[in-house]
Amino acid sequence: MLKLKVLRKPVMMMIGMAIVWCSIYYLKSAYEVHHLSSTYLSKPFSNNMLLITSAGQSTDTYILQDLANELRFNNLFMPEATPSDLTEISSIVIVVGYSEIGLNLHDKKIDDECERVKTLIDEGVSQKLPLIVVYVGGKARRNEETDALLTLSCEYANYIITTNSGNYDQFLTELAGKKETPISCINSINDLTKPLAAAFR
Repeated sequence: MLKLKVLRKPVMMMIGMAIVWCSIYYLKSAYEVHHLSSTYLSKPFSNNMLLITSAGQSTDTYILQDLANELRFNNLFMPEATPSDLTEISSIVIVVGYSEIGLNLHDKKIDDECERVKTLIDEGVSQKLPLIVVYVGGKARRNEETDALLTLSCEYANYIITTNSGNYDQFLTELAGKKETPISCINSINDLTKPLAAAFR
C-alpha cells in the first residue's frame, strides 16, 4: 500500500505535466492556424499600379519598394506622394515609421507630414482606392509620432501588416478592430513577402 502511495505522486505529476504540455501545444496550434489564415484575404487588391509612399519618412519605405520590385508589382515609389500623384493608381501602400532625420532631410516637421498623409488618404478614399498600411519598425520605432501616424493611416485602411514586435502592446490590433480591418502580424521583416503577395495575388 505504501508503494502505491509513493508511486502515485510521481504518476500524478507526470499526468499533470502531460496535460499542461497538451494545452500549450493546442493553444500554439490554434494561434498558428489563425495567424496563417489572417494572412490571406478573400479578395485581393488590384496591383495594376501601386503607389508606395511613406508616413514618417523612415527608410522602411525602401524595403517595401525593393520587395514590390522582387514580386514584379508595377509600382510608383514616392515617399512624399500627394493627391496629384494618384492618377492611374490602383492601390495605395503606406509604410509608417517616424524618422526625425528623414523629415529633416525633406525640411519637414511632423505636423507637415500628418497633413500630407491626411490629404493623400482623403483623396484616396474619395477615389475608392484600396489602402494597405504597413508597419515594420518594431517596438524601437514606436513613439508618440509613429503612433499618431499609425492612428491616422489605419483609420481608412483596408488591410494592415505589422510585425509582432511592432504590435507588442496590441495597439495595431486595437486600431484594426475599430472597423474590423484585416490584419496580419509577422515575426520579422523577412516574413513580409507572404502577406504582401497575398494582398495582390
